[in-house]
Amino acid sequence: MGTPSSSPQRGNAVRFAQPQRLSLQEDCTGKVKAECCNAAGSDSRVIALRLAALLLLLFLAPTLWGLVCSIGGNGPIRFSLTAHLKTAGDGEAIFLSPGETYISTSPAKRAKAAIVVLARNTDADDAVLSMQRMEQRFNHKHNYPYVFLNNDKFDSEFQTKTSRATAARTMYGIIPAEHWSLPPWISEQEAADALVDMSKRHVLYGGRESYHHMCRYYSGFFYKHPLLAEFDYYWRMEPDVKYYCDLDYDPFVFMQERHIKYGFVITVFDLNSTIPTLWSTTRSFMQQRPELMAQDNLLDFVTDEGSDDYNLCHFWSNFEIGDLNFFRSQAYSDYFDHLDQQGGFFFERWGDAPVHSLAAAMFLNHTEVHFFRDIGYRHNSFMHCPARQRNNCDCDAQNSVHFHTPAFGACHKRWAELQRRRR
Repeated sequence: MGTPSSSPQRGNAVRFAQPQRLSLQEDCTGKVKAECCNAAGSDSRVIALRLAALLLLLFLAPTLWGLVCSIGGNGPIRFSLTAHLKTAGDGEAIFLSPGETYISTSPAKRAKAAIVVLARNTDADDAVLSMQRMEQRFNHKHNYPYVFLNNDKFDSEFQTKTSRATAARTMYGIIPAEHWSLPPWISEQEAADALVDMSKRHVLYGGRESYHHMCRYYSGFFYKHPLLAEFDYYWRMEPDVKYYCDLDYDPFVFMQERHIKYGFVITVFDLNSTIPTLWSTTRSFMQQRPELMAQDNLLDFVTDEGSDDYNLCHFWSNFEIGDLNFFRSQAYSDYFDHLDQQGGFFFERWGDAPVHSLAAAMFLNHTEVHFFRDIGYRHNSFMHCPARQRNNCDCDAQNSVHFHTPAFGACHKRWAELQRRRR
């Protein structure tokens, strides 16, 4: 890890970007204008070619992607890939006019929030790349602090490079050893044997011991770190991720004002080979603690109609914006403890993404989970690029996971369908 019902919209009317009548005398640089003007009146063949090109452009405009360029003062070129009159399968328009705004928050308000980064000393340059993109798109206006966490001590080079990348406060913490090691009820030999077995079966990251510790840490301990005690919200950021769009409102304040507990941008299927017993372990917890289930929960998002089986949809948690108090709650703590006792973080490769997702599905009402569709994001091979609510985005929405094969888009489609039903 339409507009969700929790997102306020400006009126009910939808404004579509109208195809512009483009002249061949114009481009973003203006370099060819003089040449086109000199040729205009003297050569009838040029005029005919221009007319033919104009007709072709008007014919193709509804489906062509265009680059809208404008230069403001001495600032950078602003651009937004847009499409005109494109519709989804149900006829709903999915590309709106650039600059259409739905979300706003009071600039005077500020949340108790931090950007959280789990990194190693060798990740310094990649962490700086992520910070530069975060600062450019959002944080230069808010100066929310960065909290860096590592199971080893951060060296001076890491601290110097990252602190110079922002005007905001930077904090560096060491993960307690008991949060990054085998718990006493797990046999070291059995855990080692499981790593070998998963490696032989090509379970993704199953043979990497550090990855198992990372998943367990993000599942049950990060929110307990003393450096996060002063904060109520966090934005998880990985080294070397991309943010594609400007964010002109504060997502922390947005969540605070609307009582949202968890936010995501990507939802995809998990790999069953990594979590073969996670769902049965979760179901046993639900049977033991039915009083913890939210009244309007999201279990219908993670299960298919007519089935009690997990459909593997989960929020991709390398991007998440969340309420730390949700994770600090007794319900979440009891759920994590139940999972941890079963040993699946080591005997299998349970990830923090499905754990967070199943917890949100059980304990939160559907209005408390939000799809930040306007935040463009990429980590490794998966990306989200807004089709609606685009704000100076430098990405192509058709490269988003929900425009990929049906398998990649299925969870996004399911989320949208469930939101429509509950409006």
